[in-house]
Amino acid sequence: YSQDRQDSGKIMLDKKGRNDFERGKKDDFEIMAPMLDPLKKIRIGHDNSGAGASWHLAQVEITNKATGAYYLFPCNKWLSTSHDDYQIERELYPAGTHAPPEHVYEISVLTSDISGAGTDANVYCILYGMEGESPQLFLDNPKNNFERG
Repeated sequence: YSQDRQDSGKIMLDKKGRNDFERGKKDDFEIMAPMLDPLKKIRIGHDNSGAGASWHLAQVEITNKATGAYYLFPCNKWLSTSHDDYQIERELYPAGTHAPPEHVYEISVLTSDISGAGTDANVYCILYGMEGESPQLFLDNPKNNFERG
């Protein structure tokens, strides 16, 4: 995501035939994307598929091979539906820059009290404001959420 609000779109990071994103390992990927420098932020996440989908991400390093521009995006958080804040997507900002201040929002969702109204689906919300938007926030915790009444 660049300072003039351009982005690359979603890019799948996967090396076929390899077991990527394993504990203590560094995975390198070469991708094609439009010129976006200087980078303002990245959004990284996973689709929560497979056994052991929880992932603790230390950091992401990005180098523009054409210009040599280097960016370090610290994370040190879980991308998981069972750890930390239950989010599987994160917005990361380059080291040395300041992420917008985070504010606590309480989201209360009332499921209708009619037969079949509840869901076991992964419910999410995106907050939109004058300064941008939040990442996809999964509204899940260890409770049995989104049930009738």
